[in-house]
Amino acid sequence: MKQIEKEKSPVLRSLVEKFVKETGLFVPGERIMVGVSGGPDSMALLSLLTELRPKWDLG
Repeated sequence: MKQIEKEKSPVLRSLVEKFVKETGLFVPGERIMVGVSGGPDSMALLSLLTELRPKWDLG
């Protein structure tokens, strides 16, 4: 089966960034661990955090 690259949502990414900043969920340079089940919501979270990794210097 051919893998189709899905469009990333800049709106969702900006909402996640805003939430992280407002709540102090984590700070730049912090190490975080993410557990994923493999479902679509978990994979979306992992994808977003992977995108934010360089910007937030996440380890």
